[in-house]
Amino acid sequence: MNNSLSLGFAVLLLFSTFFLSILPERPIELNCENEACFLNLAKETNNSNYCSYSTNTSKCYYYMALHLKNQTLCDFEINTTLCLQSYAISLGDSSLCLTLDNISKFDCILSYAITWGDLESCTLLDNQSYCYYSYALYYKDPILCSLTQEYRKDCITYLENGNN
Repeated sequence: MNNSLSLGFAVLLLFSTFFLSILPERPIELNCENEACFLNLAKETNNSNYCSYSTNTSKCYYYMALHLKNQTLCDFEINTTLCLQSYAISLGDSSLCLTLDNISKFDCILSYAITWGDLESCTLLDNQSYCYYSYALYYKDPILCSLTQEYRKDCITYLENGNN
């Protein structure tokens, strides 16, 4: 009796395995039920196509643009400009900032200058003095206050009053 029971169980297991193997596989993206899942799936597989299953607010394309170093993925983000700014800064390429509108260009260059410690990039802006001012305050360097023109007094005062 034990042998026939074991044999019956083995046959049942064999048939179950066979039938499960011929069933079509469920697409992996159908296993995701939230935004984080699609982002994690895209990250794990290095495949930005999984971002198309998430909502635009998930920042999936944003992350993948930076992760895969693929600027064109920013085009799929709601805030394309922010994605491009972050992309330029993460890549260390201030020339990408120059392709943005004036306000975004300014923010991008300023962030780039501070992030990369590249004071020279301030020369790419029309309003260089504010870039120098922000740089001086961030790096707590009173010597740079001399470059800040109309912000010079504020720069010196800020740094001398122990805000450094």
